[in-house]
Amino acid sequence: MAKAIPYPGQPIDIAPFSVKLSKISVGPATTYDVYPNTTGAWPLWTIPAGCVVLDVLAVIKTAAGAGSTAITIGDCSDADGFFTDTLLADTVLSSQFKRSSCVGAEYATGKQYTSADVISATVSTAAVLTLVMDLYLKYSLAGQDTN
Repeated sequence: MAKAIPYPGQPIDIAPFSVKLSKISVGPATTYDVYPNTTGAWPLWTIPAGCVVLDVLAVIKTAAGAGSTAITIGDCSDADGFFTDTLLADTVLSSQFKRSSCVGAEYATGKQYTSADVISATVSTAAVLTLVMDLYLKYSLAGQDTN
């Protein structure tokens, strides 16, 4: 199930338009926030209208099998807007962040959502189902109308 931004019950900040991070874990068991068990699109975050997504970051914890880079991260407008299958390169184990803002993705400079949307991971090869990674959404609600 996708995480809602902002979280239900999330306290109101003194500076509500500050930059925030939302972390989810992705892996092959129900102990993870998102656990793809088949190919297809898997919702990661639900994004409200006015949300500004600045970056998506990934840390690969357990690499998938060789030649299994068939995973993308994007939204309803562009399924690989944040990470294409080759930019995410999920076969490489790394403790360092892979940043969508540094890899030349479509939304490398960020995206302001004028209507609600969903950011999803799309899995097109079954070998990717063994992948374990942490994903971070760097966002702000600065674009929301507060009037």
